[in-house]
Amino acid sequence: MWNWIRDIEDAITPLLQRSFGVRCVHCRQQMAENRLSLCQDCYIELPQVIRAIRLESPYLKGAWCMGTYRSPMGSLIRKGKYASQQGMFIQLAEMLAGAALDLPAFDAVISVPLPEQRMRTRGFNQSALLAQHVASMLDLPHHQILFRVDNAEQAAKSLVDRGVMLTGRFEVRPHFEKGFSPPKILLVDDVFTTGATAESCALELLNLGVQEVWVLALVSGK
Repeated sequence: MWNWIRDIEDAITPLLQRSFGVRCVHCRQQMAENRLSLCQDCYIELPQVIRAIRLESPYLKGAWCMGTYRSPMGSLIRKGKYASQQGMFIQLAEMLAGAALDLPAFDAVISVPLPEQRMRTRGFNQSALLAQHVASMLDLPHHQILFRVDNAEQAAKSLVDRGVMLTGRFEVRPHFEKGFSPPKILLVDDVFTTGATAESCALELLNLGVQEVWVLALVSGK
């Protein structure tokens, strides 16, 4: 399914560019041709490898990302999310999966669930798309084990609000409650900001008996 979505976008985009012209989603410079909605200068800034995120957390063993939220990659994420462009995230997922080959060994990949309202309006969970590609590249199972209890949007919260509440935001799907405790989990999301979302997920997983939770994101706000 993902391939035909991207094929349609690849066929239509050049026609629109030639007819109307487009602007780079990051620097806003007008351009005749582009890759991933970026001008050539911004496209070559896209990272190819992951880097460690500095954090202090009692629940997370460590975290990695590819770029920063204010970078061209961050602009692609915003366009993909707020214009509901699934094809954009499929391409970003392929980039993240390739970079994930540098990671240590894990036992399973888990994605961060979306609020129900956002899932209905957007039509897809970008974190799940990313996690599926990463899991496939690493030959690991991908589980959508968590569901969201607190359905408030993170983007609408202040940084203080994001950092305060850890418990009660996520729960484990009932059929996973017994016998699911892979030792080492890779939690995948699109953006890592304060770490509050990842810590809330990790807390539920640790309560199941998981030993270590690590995070992989496209970009970090840090």
